[in-house]
Amino acid sequence: MARVYDNYSSLIDFTRASSGTALRPISYGDELVTNGTFDSDLTGWNNSASIPMDTFELSSGRLHIVNTSGLAQAAYTDDTISLVAGRVYQFSADLEKVGGTDDWDIDIRTAAQSTVRHTMTIYATTEKLVVNFYPTVTENVVIQITTRSAFEGYADNISIREVLFDQPNGTLTLFNHPTNVPRIEYDADGNRLGLLVEESRTNLVDYSEDFSGWNKTAGGAVTQNQALAPDGTLTADEIVGVVYKTPNLSTGTRCLSAYLKANAGTTAQVRFDTPTSNRVVVDLTDGSIVFTSGDSIDSYGVTYIGNGWYRCHIVITDVVNNYVIVAEANDANHTVYVWGAQLEQASFPTSYIPTSGSTATRSADVASIGVSEFGYNQSEGTLFVEYVGTKDTFAGVAALQVDASTVTDRISILQTSATTIESVVSNNSTTQSQQFQPSAIAGQISKAAIAFEANRVDSSFDGSVETTDTSVVVPDEIGILRIAGYGSAYELNSHIKSIKYYPRALTATQIQELTS
Repeated sequence: MARVYDNYSSLIDFTRASSGTALRPISYGDELVTNGTFDSDLTGWNNSASIPMDTFELSSGRLHIVNTSGLAQAAYTDDTISLVAGRVYQFSADLEKVGGTDDWDIDIRTAAQSTVRHTMTIYATTEKLVVNFYPTVTENVVIQITTRSAFEGYADNISIREVLFDQPNGTLTLFNHPTNVPRIEYDADGNRLGLLVEESRTNLVDYSEDFSGWNKTAGGAVTQNQALAPDGTLTADEIVGVVYKTPNLSTGTRCLSAYLKANAGTTAQVRFDTPTSNRVVVDLTDGSIVFTSGDSIDSYGVTYIGNGWYRCHIVITDVVNNYVIVAEANDANHTVYVWGAQLEQASFPTSYIPTSGSTATRSADVASIGVSEFGYNQSEGTLFVEYVGTKDTFAGVAALQVDASTVTDRISILQTSATTIESVVSNNSTTQSQQFQPSAIAGQISKAAIAFEANRVDSSFDGSVETTDTSVVVPDEIGILRIAGYGSAYELNSHIKSIKYYPRALTATQIQELTS
């Protein structure tokens, strides 16, 4: 597990063995690269002494490199860039490849160039590269550019800055959090939704941001990189007419989603098409639904994320067809912007998973706290959680739980269905208490609390108080507090807005006040 530091919390152990996106206020620290803009010279940059580039020069305010020999070549900064473990940094650069068979290969290395800390390989001819990374070691680093065969290219605006989360001056951005970095998400109005915890999902669209290779009907067209995307990069494409993909799922439930924004046109569709048209038409001026068609639609929805962008989705089951993004009118005066297409084999959408040539999987978020971190009382206490569950069916997933690393000894607040929350106390595999709240609503805020001590358990759900259990043995070997999951069951797909722990059993009245 990666211990979360600095911008997050000094207590939470968090893992997610992949990146994950969330809408969040983002700002940046000072520039750490000296002369990354190459305005007048190459100060701070050096050609390798042992395996130099054939050409290493300033050209019209850019770094120009050429390798013709096919041998390994390197160029690096000898400026000292200081990185701090546990903080998130963003590397960015404007790169252009103009010749050769190799690609851009850029490493962040230890100052002695002995160890690679992060590698970025770019295959496109021209690209604005943006990569967020999360150092695990506090140290000084350098940037190294390597080619292993013939290559010619230009680099400019090379930058490393610390990413600052949740600052008052931050800009709401669909930010791609690096591996093992938790996501605190906000809505488009800047309201904090809480810690986003999701199950593992796969985006089955191979090119989610580049629509140039998608199929097009007569009159359909794509112009690349025409608008700022929700992640703040100039990667949103302009489309007109019909662009579509051949399905890579033949049966089952699947959810198609995409980010859409009005341009000259104001309406757009997301749809599964051929042989049966199952479509949702969205007015991109206000996010309203203009029209729906098709008897195979399970559900659909539109979420505003700011700056004119709407995430639109449609869910169908067992229809063999294409998945389609459509600019509503089939002429050049009715274009819309599109970005972030996603196809999931599921009944509801989860956070966006970027792809660039193949499918991609976001692993499950796993969050926990060792009880030794906050002085847990083994004999009595109170747990409280406020959360919003987005999943429409549940299988006993814990919103909050303390346990002894097994389900045999635990105290849990569980979401067991779309409408039911339970509290459970189990000691030595024997259920001591089980209390229910059968009127929760999926997608809305729920507040739940459980107070426990020997021979007393009280639970409160959204202001109600259940009957007191008076014959209870409290488990006394609790070692860990888990947030939104247990073991392999991290499938609550929830924003955890607040958790609280009290080292004493509050009264029924007190926990009722907590959850009201």
